[in-house]
Amino acid sequence: MKYVTLFTVAVLTLLSGLFPAQAQNRPATPGTAAPGTAAPATAAPESKDRCQAEVLKFEHIMGFIRESQGPQAAAKLKEKLLPAKTESEIMSKDGYCGLARHLREKKLTS
Repeated sequence: MKYVTLFTVAVLTLLSGLFPAQAQNRPATPGTAAPGTAAPATAAPESKDRCQAEVLKFEHIMGFIRESQGPQAAAKLKEKLLPAKTESEIMSKDGYCGLARHLREKKLTS
């Protein structure tokens, strides 16, 4: 089981780097903040589409683990990373953007 967990962590790490929600080292474009600085005051709130894309990215990663490790291992890992109760509370209160924020805070997406 130790190797399965180690493999799962390695896969999650690799996949989160393959599908970045936002590039961390991209060059600053006019009107945007450079990495490590505050966002401009005119920054738009998170769009619903972007939030859904981040949640979908997490679900795709879980789907990959389900295919490679089996449904029981994937269910156990997902429950450990994002308990169903927490997920449903966040979704009912804050929707996709709240869930996307939670995933970013827990570093489950990039």
